[in-house]
Amino acid sequence: MSGYTLNFNPPDISTTRAYFAWTVPYAAIVHEGAQRVDGTWMPARPFTDAAIQEIDIELSIADLYQESEDLGQAFRGAMYELSDGFQAMILDPRWGWDRPTVRSDGSVVFTPRNIYDEGDLLRSQTLAFDKGGEANGSGD
Repeated sequence: MSGYTLNFNPPDISTTRAYFAWTVPYAAIVHEGAQRVDGTWMPARPFTDAAIQEIDIELSIADLYQESEDLGQAFRGAMYELSDGFQAMILDPRWGWDRPTVRSDGSVVFTPRNIYDEGDLLRSQTLAFDKGGEANGSGD
């Protein structure tokens, strides 16, 4: 009985991980929600989950691979598309704010507002790669 041998040389993947971060101190509160001092709850606004659900990452990687024939480059390109998707979600009107806010300078901001607010959350977004890809800072 003869055997079967498969010699497979997978492509070298220059980048295997992407790291997204939002560096403003309130980013987790916006995303996950939190209890206020008065006992009421700020609703969660899971903008990253929404972007991941709405963007077809697998298709993006496949399309970009067809163009470049470099899996690492295709992955990086798809992560830049996801980065743009996260920023679009921060601007999306579905994430309304539920009540007025008193700013540190004493001014009051009323609804309707969204999580973009003054833009700090959006500008704090960073994307870095484990290897083979340059990191980018925030996008505007």
